[in-house]
Parts: sequence; C-alpha cells; structure tokens
Amino acid sequence: MRMEIDIVALCRRFMEIGAAQDAEIPENWHINSEAMCPCYCDIMLDAMGVPADNTIEMVAEYGDEQAEVLPGYFARDYLMDSWMEAEVGEITPEEFVRRAMDARQEYEAMCLMLEVPE
Repeated sequence: MRMEIDIVALCRRFMEIGAAQDAEIPENWHINSEAMCPCYCDIMLDAMGVPADNTIEMVAEYGDEQAEVLPGYFARDYLMDSWMEAEVGEITPEEFVRRAMDARQEYEAMCLMLEVPE
C-alpha cells in the first residue's frame, strides 16, 4: 500500500516544532541549537531526494577554490537559509519546497549532462 504524503504540510509542521524549540532557548545562551535537536531541514531535504551536502569532502579532496566548480559538488547552505526564512515567515513552506525541488532537478540535470555518478 502506497501512502501519499503532503510534503508541504510536513515541512510546515517541522518548521513549527523547530521554531518552538528555538523559542525555548534563552537569548543569552551561546549554544548550537542543532546539537540539541535534529535538523528538520536535513530530514525534509533527504525525504525530497535532495543530494547530501558534500562540501567538506570536496574541499578536502580538491581545495577550497576548485571544489565549488567541479561536477558533483553540492552545498545545502542556500536551502538551509531558505528553511530558516520559512521558519520565521519570510517565505512560505511552499516556496521552500519549490526551491528544494528546483535545486534537486538542477543537480540531476547537471549529473546527466556531465555523466557524474550520483
């Protein structure tokens, strides 16, 4: 049995949970909130089939300047920023999902064009 999932509704719910968790952290605490709770953005990007961020591996192998121009390089920074924008209401969850799916499609097209293994 295949179940359809409303990805936008799931993103919206994770954003609400994340925002509530962030609100509980006192402003004067200088901690990494990601160390305290799962990164819901990564969970959703994985569920949507967005490639994993391979910045660290690519930079380690090819160097800082070369890595970003090589086929197969993928960074999630832009999408993490988009998640935070959606969490605070600057964009909608629908816009976040659109950006994530666009990034996935662009990466897949590049891999097909350059015959890079995914």
